[in-house]
Amino acid sequence: MARIFFRLASLLSLLVMTSCFSGVNDFASLTDRPNSDQQKVSFSILKADGQESIVNSLPISWEVNFSEAVEFESNLKNLVSFENASVEYQVEEIEKGLKYKVHVYKAPFSEIGFEIQSDGIKVAEGKSITSMASSLESVDYRQIFKAQGAEYISSFDADEEPSYLQFHAYIDDYLVLKTRDGRYIKTKGTSESSNFVSSTEVISKYQSFGGRHLSLYNNYGNSSKLYSTTDPYSDEEVLIHDFGVVGAHRRGTNSSPYFLSDSNFFYSFKNTVYFLAVHTDGYLWLWKTDASAEGTEAISRLVEVAISNTNIKYEFVESGPDFFLMNISTSEQGTNYYISDGTSAGTSFLGDINPGSGHHLPIFSSGFGHYINGKFLYFGLNASSVYKCFVIENASISELASDQCDITSSMSAPVDLNNISYWIDASLNVVSFDGSTVADSGIDARWMGKLKNGNIIIVDTDKIYKIDNANPSPLEIADISTLVDTTSQYYSFANFVVFIGSNATLGREAYLVDEAGNVNIIEDFNVGPSNSWSTFSPTTINDTFYSYLDIGGEFYIIKIDSTGLMTKIKMQSNFSTDYTFLLTDNFFEINGKILTTASDVGRPNQLFELTTDNQLIPVMNTSLSKKDTLAPAQGMLGQGYFVTVKSVDLNSDQVVSIKTDDYSQVILSKALAGLKVRNPKVLHYSKDRNEWLFSFDMDGIIQVYITDGTLAGTNKVTGIDEPTSIDFYGETKDYYFFRSLDSNPVTYNVYSIAKASTLASKLAIARHGSINISALQNYDFEYDTNVFVFPNPSGKPYYTDGTLANTKNIGPADGSISIDNSSRSVVVNATNILVVDTFGEIYKLDPNDVENPIKLSTLLSSYTIPAINPDHVVALKDKFVFLVYEFSTDLGEIYSWDGDTFQKLADPTVGLGNDYDRNSYLFGLPSSSGFHRSFGYLSNWMIYPETMKMLSNSGNVDLTMNFINGEPICDPYKRECVYSVANQLARGTLDFAQIEAWASVPEGVAEIRATDYSAAVVKTDLGTFSCVNASTKRDIGKDLGSEELLSAGAGVFIYSKLEADDIYRVYKIDCNQASPLSLVGAFDEKGKKAFSLRVIEDKLLISFNGKLMSLSIF
Repeated sequence: MARIFFRLASLLSLLVMTSCFSGVNDFASLTDRPNSDQQKVSFSILKADGQESIVNSLPISWEVNFSEAVEFESNLKNLVSFENASVEYQVEEIEKGLKYKVHVYKAPFSEIGFEIQSDGIKVAEGKSITSMASSLESVDYRQIFKAQGAEYISSFDADEEPSYLQFHAYIDDYLVLKTRDGRYIKTKGTSESSNFVSSTEVISKYQSFGGRHLSLYNNYGNSSKLYSTTDPYSDEEVLIHDFGVVGAHRRGTNSSPYFLSDSNFFYSFKNTVYFLAVHTDGYLWLWKTDASAEGTEAISRLVEVAISNTNIKYEFVESGPDFFLMNISTSEQGTNYYISDGTSAGTSFLGDINPGSGHHLPIFSSGFGHYINGKFLYFGLNASSVYKCFVIENASISELASDQCDITSSMSAPVDLNNISYWIDASLNVVSFDGSTVADSGIDARWMGKLKNGNIIIVDTDKIYKIDNANPSPLEIADISTLVDTTSQYYSFANFVVFIGSNATLGREAYLVDEAGNVNIIEDFNVGPSNSWSTFSPTTINDTFYSYLDIGGEFYIIKIDSTGLMTKIKMQSNFSTDYTFLLTDNFFEINGKILTTASDVGRPNQLFELTTDNQLIPVMNTSLSKKDTLAPAQGMLGQGYFVTVKSVDLNSDQVVSIKTDDYSQVILSKALAGLKVRNPKVLHYSKDRNEWLFSFDMDGIIQVYITDGTLAGTNKVTGIDEPTSIDFYGETKDYYFFRSLDSNPVTYNVYSIAKASTLASKLAIARHGSINISALQNYDFEYDTNVFVFPNPSGKPYYTDGTLANTKNIGPADGSISIDNSSRSVVVNATNILVVDTFGEIYKLDPNDVENPIKLSTLLSSYTIPAINPDHVVALKDKFVFLVYEFSTDLGEIYSWDGDTFQKLADPTVGLGNDYDRNSYLFGLPSSSGFHRSFGYLSNWMIYPETMKMLSNSGNVDLTMNFINGEPICDPYKRECVYSVANQLARGTLDFAQIEAWASVPEGVAEIRATDYSAAVVKTDLGTFSCVNASTKRDIGKDLGSEELLSAGAGVFIYSKLEADDIYRVYKIDCNQASPLSLVGAFDEKGKKAFSLRVIEDKLLISFNGKLMSLSIF
């Protein structure tokens, strides 16, 4: 047991501060202060909300609260220390100077101590600091289930993933980053300076302009007000103008003022701040302010825009040095430009260019807009609603002849050189404007960028061009047609361009271009046609290029300096990152230090410094939580191995195989593909072959593998056309079947894999849509014959026996029989195939002549127009059961068909076509029987209107007999069921031929909850739970609710639950004991739930908070 405790350090060196916290020089010594309670600043250390006194998991959190605001010589984190040096923790600021949280995210099970060095806490002059000793709260950190002899089998490695840090801002010489969970970090690049801070310290509600910080509030029901502050992160603000108008910031319908802040609301022009707001006359005005009351005034009324307009939207547009534009939209006039030079006389409407309500400009986007040579060039609609180039000069709009001012999505803005603007239009033409003419250069391009020296580089799929002082028109500097087939993803830094080029020999690789036209592959990192750069998101800092790269499953940082020298930095073996999920800016700079986000096995989600000698030094742990490492629903237990999915922080999931005799583990997907794995799934376990099928996403392509549980016995399935998703249908005797959404081309295809092979055979194009919803399961199997039927894209059914040669369309080619398998219309059992057409007529299908189904409806000659609903057909071992209804009444009777003869099973009312409604009558196979279509239908019983009904092989059934209480549990491999007849439990064959009689349940059997075929746990009609075996029935004495029961064999079951007192407990139910229920283990910590994964040998496997544990149950 470990006890975490607190104590205060000596106060002898404590400093004091003035009431305004003006600086260290203003602090008096401790001896100069009076010693009274009124002159003391107290603080307490309390368990955080929800933090229990006894815990089994990390993180552990406390709150540190100060009675008055304090400051620290460095920060609180540096004043906190633990006796055990291996403890790792972070301090989070909740309210500056007043409230903090201390989070321990890594600690051993040993005694550790927590102390605050108070000599670094600054309080106001004349005051002292003291703790509230009575409120110091300790926490016990214990190994879970320790009293019950549980042991940790292993801890999975900490999640080796990036911490998803995103650049937020530079504030007061700090770099501010945002974590994926919404926390903020301030750092100067050192561990001591790195802290979590509250959002109020880094998110401002003001817009800032040269030391002026402004905000306009639309206070609902009251007039809008303009405020100013000297500190954008403070609530101390000054009212500088009351508009006297409700909703002065108006963007939306006239009845719904725009109440939210707008990043484009204020606009700075010639050191003056401008904004648009409604005046008391009801019109929209242009205002200016210098952040003072006397300097705030309305300067020009936009006479065409009143709040009576149906809809008002507006934004400021970057313009020229002597004017700015406002893009203003109303429902009456569409979207047009206003112009202003910042004065009333110089503000005017430039006209309704596209008359009426038609837009001249895109709403909320000016599209292409650029100032050059005294003119503003943009793209808009003319009076005929045709897109053209326009120029604004001398407060007047002129239409140009060109229509090439639309800019391609690969460019964010035009590039200027020597008073000429260049861009790539939407048709990928290089276009320029010299202030008078828009000219097409005659060349195509995919990207254009500017080098540090001002020159422009243009890249197309086969050529590279340069524009410089001597060459205002694009000059070809390189022909890359023999080097790459295509180009994509371009990036400039210093005087170089990096682009991704692809060809069949080298795959996707990065190439470096200099302005002389030298083009070289940076390096074929993954040698041969394997792609090196599946994702490309570099960062430039101080003319140096940085990017992460996966090379053969090992991670590197690629650094290219301003001379073009490339350094390949291999991250240490315990450092990794999955660069495919990094944000665009994943390298940062502060105080000359380069920071990046990565992880090592001991420190998940870290901020690191990349030193000048290319080492990664930990700066800060940026993640304070972990989640369970195993996904229990994915686990499948087989002979010798348990294959499941490892799930850790930030969705870094892996497929893991756990050996059942010694619990050793192999992370299969990581060994195969590294950390690029996404969305792993255990698809299927085949008991007859004792092998698992699993899949994962790597670079957007799904990989499918078959494993025997060992890495050596794991092999990739080939023959699939670059799938982006996989849906597993199931297995038959000789084949696995699955559907794949392939990307080459994009098509749903059905594949089979012959068992003992890893080569997939494409059988046919398949219909899209879910196959995991029972109502949409428009496919069927028969295990022993390998028959599989499924729909094609138009809904017509296919038949296959697993081979391409015998994959055929069902029904005649001329369409004379209309069969729609969008829903289930072809049903298979061991002896026959039943087909239902779109009119409800039924056919028999000969596997050797699937094109010509044999019509059966004529055998039901007593009906005028007999029909059946295909969704209600049930296939049993040697017969089908369905409702035959009269087409004109939608009412009918229940029949069975054995391939030759129809047998009426239910006809309560004399006559035909007058009993059961075909739209509401439902029956089918049991939902929890363990039967799956991949096993075929191995018995002759079914769900028969809300009860269980056994159908004899002859098809003759007395409807008053053979009802079975509760739904049986059956094992298609054992070919056995546990069932109940007249409250007598029994073990029998799949057709309920009794093998062994078990004890009766006088209270009645409501549900058979679990069985291992030597005993069963049942829920009675009274709601109680009992153990039943061949010799006796024993009351369990506990409400087991609906929780899953795990079978441990030999009549023993495991039950676990987070109970009403918020404690998680594990129970053993031993049906061999007079008192079956016993407690195996319980958590000390409230509110924490483990996952009971599986019983392996004589132990229960449990996943909890990053640990894998075994708990002895015998």
